[in-house]
Amino acid sequence: MPSLKPNGSNFTEWAKALNGVLLYIFYIVKCTKNLESFDFVTCGSKAIRYLMQCTIPDKLKEMIETKLLPRVVFEIIKKNFMKSTRVTQLEMSTELFELYRQQEGKGTPALMNKIFTLFAKINSLGLILPPEVQGIFLQVLVPPPPGTTQASWYHSITSELEQKGTYGPQGMQQLIKNYLSSINENTMTQSQSVMRLAPQLQNNQALPHKTPIPGINGPMPQGQLAWLR
Repeated sequence: MPSLKPNGSNFTEWAKALNGVLLYIFYIVKCTKNLESFDFVTCGSKAIRYLMQCTIPDKLKEMIETKLLPRVVFEIIKKNFMKSTRVTQLEMSTELFELYRQQEGKGTPALMNKIFTLFAKINSLGLILPPEVQGIFLQVLVPPPPGTTQASWYHSITSELEQKGTYGPQGMQQLIKNYLSSINENTMTQSQSVMRLAPQLQNNQALPHKTPIPGINGPMPQGQLAWLR
């Protein structure tokens, strides 16, 4: 049976292993989910308590009294390591909104993947986000590309939505990708136009202005022409 880590990160695996041991030795099923099952074990209560004490961190052992029932011991361990669903939901939601402040990835696929991962975690905890709401969150959390204001970014996406209807997270992701691709294509086209125009400007560049000198780079006055003849 694995030992419970000090941070409780493997609590689920630890509880599952405990269930396996109790099923094998005492023929009781899923004690950690049905705590009353612990009470059916009378002769082996000390052994169960000792098993749990041997596999938890030392700091937590100080909280376990020798006369406590196995059910109470497990409740103490769970209270210290197992977060409530509500707390976990709040943490996931807070992390989702922190992405807006941090603006990580600047609209890159890495940022979108992180958002989708948080959506999945929140939904798995029972806090179901409808697809349309996920699409709205995605539009808000992905920052505008460089050179584009937030207002222009919202307007461009919203105008597209008004023409084609609402989008779920996957549809919004594709819409954002298409918009970013069009911006990149326009930027490349403008850069190529400037590069093609540069040689023309160089070839047609006006010569520096010079003061005309009669007979050299300017016309000879009529009187002087007559004198030469």
